[in-house]
Amino acid sequence: MAEWHESFKGILALHQSGFDNIIAKNNSKDEPVELPKALKKAIRCYYHQFLTDEDDILAKEELLGDEPENDNFGLSPEEREAAAHPKDVAFYKKEVSDWDVVQRLFKQEIDEYNKEEQMKLGVKNEIKYRTGHARDWFRNMTPVQQKEVEDAQEKWNREGAPPESQAMYQKRHLKKYLDDFTEQMCRTMGCRVEILASHKKPTDQTLSVIVKESKPVNSKKPFTQSSRGNKQWMSEGFEKFAEWSKLELYPEENDDKSDKEDKDDGKASLPELILNKNGYMKLPYHAGVPTRGQQELVCQIFRASYKVLTDTAKPIPWHEVVGNPTLYLHPNSLPKGFILRDPSHMRAENVNELWAHWEARKATKKPLVIFMSAKIGDMSKK
Repeated sequence: MAEWHESFKGILALHQSGFDNIIAKNNSKDEPVELPKALKKAIRCYYHQFLTDEDDILAKEELLGDEPENDNFGLSPEEREAAAHPKDVAFYKKEVSDWDVVQRLFKQEIDEYNKEEQMKLGVKNEIKYRTGHARDWFRNMTPVQQKEVEDAQEKWNREGAPPESQAMYQKRHLKKYLDDFTEQMCRTMGCRVEILASHKKPTDQTLSVIVKESKPVNSKKPFTQSSRGNKQWMSEGFEKFAEWSKLELYPEENDDKSDKEDKDDGKASLPELILNKNGYMKLPYHAGVPTRGQQELVCQIFRASYKVLTDTAKPIPWHEVVGNPTLYLHPNSLPKGFILRDPSHMRAENVNELWAHWEARKATKKPLVIFMSAKIGDMSKK
């Protein structure tokens, strides 16, 4: 349906010069005809633009019976969508339909249409007739309104509930949902499940990765603990999933200086990496290197030091190291009070803080990073 002032525009333009007299004459009758609310709104919107004298404006409001304009009229599609965007997580448990969207996006327009239709019928039973009137309004939307509904539907299905609602719901229910799902899959289908789940941590804008697996029924240990190979597989898979999740959940932090840098992943800009005679990496320059390239440099520095200790090419178990850095690293390897993260999750300020600390260690000819212990199974058997 078109906006009322657009629908009546032609008629209103014809009677622009005498609309005050028309309404005044109607009001002078013993039983004046009540103008439809929609027509009143159309008159307000159309004629108000031609009134400049304050007395004329007051007279118009007196003739029409002014009502507060507390509706969404005049809102842009973006403003209307933002105001209607549901915050309740339960709304998103199923895919949002166009009917779900229209009832929220154009709620006021549907309510007004329903009241007008009930006035025409001479009945007042909102519950009985409202759904039918809402369906009528829905079927007769204008192309512009249909486009608004389609855009909102696509956005709500893509983004889901607002971030603050998601964070609260995840905090309360994530563990229970994962537990229930894995147990239900086992009981109902005989499946064994391995789940990697990731989500944002709104408190510090970092990433949380969770591993959930089926409890063993016939085996002594769960899959990830049943062999060295499985442990290694899970460690590497955990790191790769964390890296992918970071790109998925924080895409804005990975849009570096240009599309070219995004294509080559920053590696083309990396300086030459040099090891000293003991196998520790010398501190390279990092000025001008894009953020993702700097993350790679930090990773290489840690990796070289881990190799010195283990004498193997095993990847660093970042999940364990980040969880207990004092167990794995010499205390002077990091700045005081520094919160260690997987290098692929570090921001530019984190890298700069590390670099300043390593510059000081470089000046005293000390290794940048020293690993004091490694994950069981990573040490060389030599």
